[in-house]
Amino acid sequence: MTDTVLSEILDWSKDRPEWQRDALRQVFSSGTIGPGELDQLAGLCKAARGLGEPKVAHVLAAEHLAVQSKSAVTVTLTSVTHAQGVNALAPDQTITFGPNLTVVYGKNAAGKSGYTRILKRVCRSRGTEEILGDVLSGSAPLKAQATIRYS
Repeated sequence: MTDTVLSEILDWSKDRPEWQRDALRQVFSSGTIGPGELDQLAGLCKAARGLGEPKVAHVLAAEHLAVQSKSAVTVTLTSVTHAQGVNALAPDQTITFGPNLTVVYGKNAAGKSGYTRILKRVCRSRGTEEILGDVLSGSAPLKAQATIRYS
């Protein structure tokens, strides 16, 4: 495993009780722990102390964190082309990413957030946002479509 914050969290979690590892998985998978999940975690905690029926924990693992092994192939995002239906982005507009660093800047309503929403949907992101159509176009929103290129 590479030395990243996520791999350090995974390594640290291995010494935690199963209910905590399950809670971590919940947080990394959905970003929140709801009332139903709290009841499951309480059940795991009680079962570990012999105070309830045995329960199976679904603990945090590498697949929940997008942690790569040293032998993993690196995937590089090269461009995003908006086809239609994302905010008020112009059709057939492309952002090309450089090999090291790409800075996207512009005035308000230039489209920065629209491209961010596309990338959050495609890439592993804890917090995705709904992709909305152009609400000011005067017609029914089109289905969101984009082309992602990678190497």
